[in-house]
Amino acid sequence: MPPELEERVMDYTKKKLSAKRFKHVERVVATIEEIAAARQLPVADCRMIGWLHDCAKEEPRNVFLSLVHRGLIYVDRETMEQPNLWHGFHAAHIGRKVFGIDNQALLEAVSYHPTGAPGLSAEGLALFVADYAEPGRPMAWTREIREQACQNLVAAAKRVCQEKIYYVLKKGKKLHSRSIDFLKSLSAEGETLPDFSGGHGNSGISDDPGEGTGRER
Repeated sequence: MPPELEERVMDYTKKKLSAKRFKHVERVVATIEEIAAARQLPVADCRMIGWLHDCAKEEPRNVFLSLVHRGLIYVDRETMEQPNLWHGFHAAHIGRKVFGIDNQALLEAVSYHPTGAPGLSAEGLALFVADYAEPGRPMAWTREIREQACQNLVAAAKRVCQEKIYYVLKKGKKLHSRSIDFLKSLSAEGETLPDFSGGHGNSGISDDPGEGTGRER
């Protein structure tokens, strides 16, 4: 990934976001870089998707809807019913159209960063974890997750997915089916999934800024 491209994406995102949201993005970039270095992933690619992932977070929703109606972005019906998940798809569109990024795995990492998705690349797993566990989060266990990600990225992504699901259900929000599918894809064959109905788990994620499997983040 050319260094000048990363700088362009960073500058674009900075102009599009509030100072508070951009600070979150900066921490995500630092976190994903740490994970990438530990797991021997392409650091430049990981930093780039870190800068890109929330660039459309504060865009008016009518802009996204216009792109969908013009056939420039496709999302499934379930996602269309959850506007808090649109920004990942919008950001991937910007990556493709504004910056000429054509690496499908990286674009999918950005599209699905709020929920995860089966088949995500290692870079996608790293972004999913970094977005949740960056050090600005108030939850006490985020350091533990960051350390785990540097040793076992799949296990860390699985834990983050479980925590997000617990939180969404605890709040009575609508859970996107992609989150459950993602969790199943990270689980060993024949493994029994947790019983989420009891509202167990740490069940914590900051409301500001925040996004989970079916709520804003």
